[in-house]
Amino acid sequence: MAEFFIAPTGSDTTGDGSQATPWASIAKAYASSASGDTIRAAAGTYATSNVSMSSPRTILGPNAEVSSEETREPEAVLTTQFTFADGSDGTTVDGLSLINATRCFVTSFTNGASNIAILNNIVTGGTYALALSGLTTSLVTGWSVAGNRFTGQTTACVWLQSFVPFTGFSVSGNTFVNNTAPDGIVTNCGSGLVVENNTFTNSNQRAVNIKGGNIESVVPSVVVRNNTFNSGAATTKMFVSIGHIGDTVHFDQTTALVENNTFNYNTDTGGMWSAVVVTGSKGATVRSNTLNTTGTTVRFLPFLTVWDTVGEGKLVASNNSIHGNTALMSAASPVFCIQDGSLVSPQTTMMFDTNTIDHFDSVLVVGDGVSTGLQTGTSVTVFNNIYTDVPYAVSTGPGALVDARYNFWTDKSGPSGGINDPVTGKIANGTGMVMGTY
Repeated sequence: MAEFFIAPTGSDTTGDGSQATPWASIAKAYASSASGDTIRAAAGTYATSNVSMSSPRTILGPNAEVSSEETREPEAVLTTQFTFADGSDGTTVDGLSLINATRCFVTSFTNGASNIAILNNIVTGGTYALALSGLTTSLVTGWSVAGNRFTGQTTACVWLQSFVPFTGFSVSGNTFVNNTAPDGIVTNCGSGLVVENNTFTNSNQRAVNIKGGNIESVVPSVVVRNNTFNSGAATTKMFVSIGHIGDTVHFDQTTALVENNTFNYNTDTGGMWSAVVVTGSKGATVRSNTLNTTGTTVRFLPFLTVWDTVGEGKLVASNNSIHGNTALMSAASPVFCIQDGSLVSPQTTMMFDTNTIDHFDSVLVVGDGVSTGLQTGTSVTVFNNIYTDVPYAVSTGPGALVDARYNFWTDKSGPSGGINDPVTGKIANGTGMVMGTY
């Protein structure tokens, strides 16, 4: 395999691609090299040059193997759209600074591509940083999007639209910051995506938007784990959305695992609806996450909201550490909220168990049992450690079936909704009245 060079001081006319006489553009280097060759870009600012790739290359900037958040050498700055076409399997783009391309990395294939690596780049501006679409027949396998910084995109940073599942598609170790795009990562593919070890700061509406999918799987369709989500801009609605609010067609096979994430939220700077929203999906497991809140602005902020249609399946929220503040208590904020009008399948099991909760107005709020569908056949179990000042434990509308007997009430109130408290034997009257300290 050969190695070629480009530099802003090079020439596409007189250069030969050597380090001594480099070419001036990535397009010239790609056209003049062969499958499997390496192209090295020197530091400096390049003229606009787009590349459509139908065979693989390894394209390395001066910061190859240096993540976007480490100390870096002077950048190779390109305004380039890389288009991955059929046959581009095995391509790597590593260590560049890419600015103001409408779509920086795009796909035009129908048969898929494997082992694409987008690594350690700084991507600034444009509508999309990565837009994968059009895949209809073959699997996307072995993609890695890692170590990059995405900032200033207006539509989505990473946009994944396909009609077949992913396998081994990883978005890891990236920084998403100050984007006006509605979504940081958005997918409607429904299977095989892992989002881990990323940092999201000041996302616009949704940091991770798992819109739907129609692919049956015994494992979670999408995994979101070990990420850090920091505050929201005033327009932020949620950190993680599972399903999609307002979809006219719901893809009930979508599932997700959301675990070991840290959600840091300042009520003074954000406009959150919920840290995690589940809607239009088959279910989710939300476990071992931490929510930290600061600020004094009064906001309605559930940790997890069930909204709209939830298909037949299971929703579990367990082992989360959920820390509110006095502003959330003043806003009548519940930890778990099942909204009025949510059409929950009678075969859905919802379990909210072994969480540690403080400084929220209530633990679980369930809307009208008729409109939510939480009736015979559906169970909502709350088995949590509830401490500090929680004025209401569980609040339900008429007809909802809620088993809230087995919580550890360490401050005041017992379960409301006419359930016997296991410690005192008293029955809460549904108003969340004080029942004593146990």
